[in-house]
Amino acid sequence: MVFIILLAAEFILLFFLSRVLTKELSTVFLRITKSKRITVYFLSLLFLPGTIIHEMSHFFSAVLLFVRTGEIGLLPQVEEDHVKLGSVAIYETDFIRRFIIGVAPFIIGNIVIFSMLSFFIDNNFLSNPLLTFLLIYALFAIGNTMFSSKQDLKGILELFIFLIVIFVFLYILGLRLSLINFNFLEQDSIKKVTKEASLFVFLPIVIDFSLIFVIRLFNKKSLFREL
Repeated sequence: MVFIILLAAEFILLFFLSRVLTKELSTVFLRITKSKRITVYFLSLLFLPGTIIHEMSHFFSAVLLFVRTGEIGLLPQVEEDHVKLGSVAIYETDFIRRFIIGVAPFIIGNIVIFSMLSFFIDNNFLSNPLLTFLLIYALFAIGNTMFSSKQDLKGILELFIFLIVIFVFLYILGLRLSLINFNFLEQDSIKKVTKEASLFVFLPIVIDFSLIFVIRLFNKKSLFREL
């Protein structure tokens, strides 16, 4: 249970770090280039692998759930207070399928990250500096683009209400959640998976913290030069 809580905390931290890092990167490049257009192109290239996985996760999950899709955009847009990375037009559907489509990038992103790390470790590729650099870049790009936006989570409120209604209905019928046994979470196999997952997720967190620190240090030095 400890590693499950730790993993959840890491995901929450990574979510906020990804938002901060994207904003910091857009700000510093706007400051350097004085051009929103150049900043957009830079961010597009920097996050392109993650953006492709994110939007394709939306697209293919919609296709599998028989939901119509529209235009796919992979070019980010710099707005006043944030940067929007990519988009996929999804036609109206029920809240359950909408929610699944919305969280698909998070699920697929984690699968890709864990698979890559396991593959690199099992094949001893971390001893190769070039491959290690490519892995770090992939973790950075995917880890910072796998989270769902407010638009992606459009169906979460309806789903939450639906689950409450089901819970109340089962309670009235005399069924209790206490009948559900959560002891399986204490199994060694579950502990091993969540422990490894928490270690894997820790790497993108370290990368984000390091980049944010360097960017803010750069901004601080630039400010002193201007003074």
